[in-house]
Amino acid sequence: MELLHSMGLYQNLETKGAKVREYTFWSPDGNGRLHRTNIGPDVINQTSFPWTLSVEEGDLGDALISDFESRGRKVEYSMELVNCQKGDPNCSILAIVKNHTTNVFETWHADYILGCDGPRSKVREVASIPVDTYGELDFWVMAKFSMESDFPDIRRRSTIRSPLSNCILTPCKDGVVRLLTRVAPGEMSLWEMGRPANAQVSDLSQLASTRGVISALQTIISNALMPFRFNITKVHWIEEFALQKTLARKFSDSDNRVFLLGDACHVHSPISKQMMNGGLLDALNLSWKLSLVLQGFAPKSLLATYESERRAMLPKALELDSQFDRIFALKPDDPSTNAGFASFEEASGYTSGCGLRYPQSKIVREEVRTMVKKVPQALMPGKRLIPLTFVRNIDGNEVGSLEAMPPNGRFTILLFIGELLQAAIFHGVARFLASIESPLTCFNSVIDPTQSRVDVVLVHTTSHFEVSIPDLPQPFPQYPYNIFEDLEGKAHRIIGVPPRLGAMCCVRPDGYVGMVSNLDDCAGAREYLKSALDSLTERLEQNEMVVE
Repeated sequence: MELLHSMGLYQNLETKGAKVREYTFWSPDGNGRLHRTNIGPDVINQTSFPWTLSVEEGDLGDALISDFESRGRKVEYSMELVNCQKGDPNCSILAIVKNHTTNVFETWHADYILGCDGPRSKVREVASIPVDTYGELDFWVMAKFSMESDFPDIRRRSTIRSPLSNCILTPCKDGVVRLLTRVAPGEMSLWEMGRPANAQVSDLSQLASTRGVISALQTIISNALMPFRFNITKVHWIEEFALQKTLARKFSDSDNRVFLLGDACHVHSPISKQMMNGGLLDALNLSWKLSLVLQGFAPKSLLATYESERRAMLPKALELDSQFDRIFALKPDDPSTNAGFASFEEASGYTSGCGLRYPQSKIVREEVRTMVKKVPQALMPGKRLIPLTFVRNIDGNEVGSLEAMPPNGRFTILLFIGELLQAAIFHGVARFLASIESPLTCFNSVIDPTQSRVDVVLVHTTSHFEVSIPDLPQPFPQYPYNIFEDLEGKAHRIIGVPPRLGAMCCVRPDGYVGMVSNLDDCAGAREYLKSALDSLTERLEQNEMVVE
């Protein structure tokens, strides 16, 4: 949601969904009566949006497509990739595409192909990338309906486990509820229950309002919530599907020119909420890297970190999936069910991306070269920079770190100066950043600011009333909107940085921390950025744009 907000898409989506702040678990007590066993926040990790937005996948898709088209791009429907041919890595890929509207085969020239085409990915097939399966083929029913109920947690996301039926209820907009439940392969399907005699219908959703379907859903939910009253008044849609957890062995081809994202490379249990969320995290990780490469700002080798970062996270995510599935299938009196809530809390970090830590690479330097206290939200390479709140010097307004460092395709040198604004070490950092060796010089252009790829943000604990921006050492007066007071040192405490020592870190365009070091490690910051942006360095030098 932080990403969607930065893109200007969240506000409209919020009107179409429901905020879900809390999650509950229900099981029978010793007398067989259903009772709440756990309750807690639906989002565990620190974020600017401490809730889940329950919204239709189609609404999110429409918002993304509308944003895409507003930028002068076009989405072509009814197109199927048939094959592709790759030759010289410096030449374009020849993609053979079938237009199902005209039944004409077309040849497209592409620098890269991104396969976001689901579990039966044609892109994955064409790229000859094998996929491994995990667990068994499971059968699920999902439905959205209006109802009347005295169940006390009807507006919380709830996992209900009873002797007769297990299900998950998720609140939606306008008092509507979405049901998810697993069914045994041998059970009569809702399709057969709801199909009128001699009906010629190919879509179960067309039968949502039939008596058979409503009756079948009513039986499932009544068995799960007994003795609470639950009367379905209208079924908005219903879906039955079979799902097999999978993980592709690679997320790209050997040349890093064909990539897989989302369900095309990893399929999760619907219990875990990782399917659409995981695909968005894939896109966030790859998009900024691909953008830098396509614009000539970064070497093609940067693209290899997409697989090394994203795929590394998936085995653990699938392990948590399997734990959820096992717990969901157990009888309510099984003692293993007590692990359910703990597993949910751990999985929340994978779902949101807030709990991930990417491994060592050219854009993650794992070694921390300064003192960072061991606090829950410690500043850590490979982890997302948690949302922090500052006071902007120039106008006194409170500004979130996401606003201060938006996902604009740039790296940020983030300086936590603490109480050292008058210290010699700060003036030493300033001299370096204003020099010809500075990343602000090497990776930025004074002729064309759109060619610049490094920003600097300064955070101090001195009262902003006492700080005169024009009197700060260069280059900081050139960045008046990037200088902030950390009120009472709260942000420093949250991330474990002592105000008397400070810290320097580099934040990637996706908001993840790439390196953490001491304030005088300017050369280390330059080398880190050079590893990601060395193509830009060469280009700026060739065009004589480097400030001498």
